[in-house]
Amino acid sequence: MNGTMLNLLNTAEQRYLEAAEQQQLWQQFHAMTNRLKVYDQLRTQEAQIFRPVTRQMPPVDEAAAESALRDWVAALRGAALAMVLDDPEFFDHRVGQWLQARPHSPLHTTLGQLLQAQLKTVLGSQGWPLLAPYWEQAQQCLSRP
Repeated sequence: MNGTMLNLLNTAEQRYLEAAEQQQLWQQFHAMTNRLKVYDQLRTQEAQIFRPVTRQMPPVDEAAAESALRDWVAALRGAALAMVLDDPEFFDHRVGQWLQARPHSPLHTTLGQLLQAQLKTVLGSQGWPLLAPYWEQAQQCLSRP
């Protein structure tokens, strides 16, 4: 959970929140609601997101393709959860370190580019900006040489 919301909730344990603090909490709540909508969209459309990408993949060994796709599925799910929590450190500690330890190939970079284009299309101008910072973290982990 992001620090602002956590601090407000901790404060509310000791005293009632003042009007300005309540307003901040409402803003955080509404922002989280928007992030949850994007999360749900990713969850329900995951197959539709990956299907066109797999059709565009260059011809490679089946085992390598499966491994790279599994890595990107894990990266997308981790980025989506970090987005809901609004916590970049969550991604680094829970998913990023694991992804960086995985073997990489040029296919990872290609898949990352194809997936980003597909995500921008599926999420649109409202959803993509919410996921983008966390997707960038995933790309940094999986698109390195």
